[in-house]
Amino acid sequence: MSKAFTREQIKRILRSPAVLEVNGNRIRYSEEFKIHLFGELSKGGKPGQVFREVGLPSELVGQKRIDRTAARVRQDETIAGYLNEYGDPWPSDGWGPTIPDDPWAAIMSMSHRINYLDKRVRELERLVDGTVPPVAVGAAHGGGGE
Repeated sequence: MSKAFTREQIKRILRSPAVLEVNGNRIRYSEEFKIHLFGELSKGGKPGQVFREVGLPSELVGQKRIDRTAARVRQDETIAGYLNEYGDPWPSDGWGPTIPDDPWAAIMSMSHRINYLDKRVRELERLVDGTVPPVAVGAAHGGGGE
């Protein structure tokens, strides 16, 4: 198991539009980023380059984490299916997803993001109120990723 990220590393990681949350030594990436990563890998792109373009260089998150995430994304048929049906939701400038053309896909994407942000606001409110110790922020999600 890798070491937990420092507070400074967490701040830097959370600046990336690809990241939903950081919890200890785990990073949870947005579905849009995973779809983009799959697309870039399918075109022969290098995982390290894709991560670097969204502000997550290997010096920050570790090459092993990048390689493992890329391997999981390559094996995810759901991601491949979404990419084939709707295309890459990530903008060409690399800073954040675009809204898919399909209204239902857009609604689902926005709903997921709203739910995540709502949970995050509640956690931050508890943190500000002093009812949750700082290390517990993000722990309530449990989510996947690495």
